[in-house]
Amino acid sequence: MEPGLTPLHLQHAWDYNDLRKHLRWAGGASVAWGGLSLLLGLAALASLRIMGVVGIALGGMLLVEGVWILAAPSALGLIGEGIVLASLGAFNLAIQFIRAAHGDSGGSRVFWCVLGAFQIMWGLQAIGRYRRARPVMAVRPSEEAIGTAVAWVEHARRANPDEHPDVIKLSGLEGGKVALEQGLMVCGRAGQLATFAPPQGVIVTVLDQPQPGKDGKVELALPAGTVKGGITAEHLQRLQAWRAWHQVPAPGALPEPAPPPTPPPAAMPPDPLATFVRDARAQGMSDEQVLQALAAAGWPEGAARTALQVASAFPAP
Repeated sequence: MEPGLTPLHLQHAWDYNDLRKHLRWAGGASVAWGGLSLLLGLAALASLRIMGVVGIALGGMLLVEGVWILAAPSALGLIGEGIVLASLGAFNLAIQFIRAAHGDSGGSRVFWCVLGAFQIMWGLQAIGRYRRARPVMAVRPSEEAIGTAVAWVEHARRANPDEHPDVIKLSGLEGGKVALEQGLMVCGRAGQLATFAPPQGVIVTVLDQPQPGKDGKVELALPAGTVKGGITAEHLQRLQAWRAWHQVPAPGALPEPAPPPTPPPAAMPPDPLATFVRDARAQGMSDEQVLQALAAAGWPEGAARTALQVASAFPAP
């Protein structure tokens, strides 16, 4: 994690960028709905003059609101989007009821009624997002923070756990991929859901231990909610080693003090435990001494030997 960017900063940057993208999409959709409403209003002028005028007015409002959101995305844009979109849905429903009252049995009436109902629902959903969006959009994060947050989530989602020892996978509908970094956990889940958490804010509960040929089940209690999923024995070991690393005052409590760990180069998987092993070797400690020191600090033997293998496969330059 880059200096000065805490998990809280990264979470805010991700949420801000996610809402900004949604607002821009909503602005484009409002322009499209506005154009459609204008066409419907013009078509209705001949037979239903009042409804035609209302349709043209709503279309103009949608166009203005869409351009406003595209030019300056803000939380207030969600209120405008919701009100205008719900009004357009009510307008579409009203036209179809009036058509039915005049004996028009056109086959497209069902389509427009369904569309109108969905537009009202989408409008109410947009208004409901305002409460969450207001504090997020009130402070604009730096582009550096946004870029870092997006990069971490993309790494968590796209990295192959077999090639990246800092990534584990949780199977199931609530699962996803989790990147375990020094001082940071990044959960990249389905859709746009992503959670950044400090080690102190993560509670790991093993619901079912993995068995040979069968995954276990783990629950991660994070500041933003709970994530559950199936997990293999190897990935559970990685998760427990990551938690142990942040619970034990290593390397300061080891017999020979080590310098603060430095970020690994880009070509090397960022594994905090392997970084410590490389630092200990640089101080002249043998592998046996490293294993004894880690055992004294409470590390599982399997996790310590895995760190030795990773440090050997990716030596310091």
